[in-house]
Amino acid sequence: MNLKAIGIALVAAFVAAAPAWARQDPPKPPPAEPAGKTKLPSTVEFSFVVPVLHDVLDPVGLARFQLSLESLLHGTLDDSVRGAPAFVKGSFFAGVLLLDRTVAKMGHEYGHIAVFNRAGYQDFLLTVGRQSPEPLTFSEVFINSLVPQRHMAVQLEEDDAQDAMSRYSPREFAEFTALSYAGGLNQEQVHLNLYRERVLRRQF
Repeated sequence: MNLKAIGIALVAAFVAAAPAWARQDPPKPPPAEPAGKTKLPSTVEFSFVVPVLHDVLDPVGLARFQLSLESLLHGTLDDSVRGAPAFVKGSFFAGVLLLDRTVAKMGHEYGHIAVFNRAGYQDFLLTVGRQSPEPLTFSEVFINSLVPQRHMAVQLEEDDAQDAMSRYSPREFAEFTALSYAGGLNQEQVHLNLYRERVLRRQF
């Protein structure tokens, strides 16, 4: 067999094997290593929105103040129970739930005040359960908010209540009363919206 015949045979063999090589799958890259869990440190946020009218309680400003108290609580205690026994973590979780609920309940009561502020009233009474109304103070609202089942009611002082009844027509007074009741629920919603944003950002 001469060299020409050998060359022709090699070319023919290469052409015959080419389709088989083309059908082979390309080599797969090595699997990527799984990314480690991202560590997000707890953050503490202090903020308060000052309303244009200093004697009017702003719902958003109040909600941010509530969130400041809660972020201080979470940011301070989250790392302190890391690696602690299950009983300690459970006690911490129950305590955080109670204090978060306390802050939310306080905001609810001050939501009523925000409505009264817009009508020009600044002095209020706090009624706890069946007790007699007493002047509203921050400490009284906080202490009574610690008990979830304790009923509280915020109302105007007698002179201001009489003033409201004389200022408004019967229908307007009914609307004013409804707005004052809704102020607490509205405040809860504003607070929950900001709370949800921090949870979704994994800052709690």
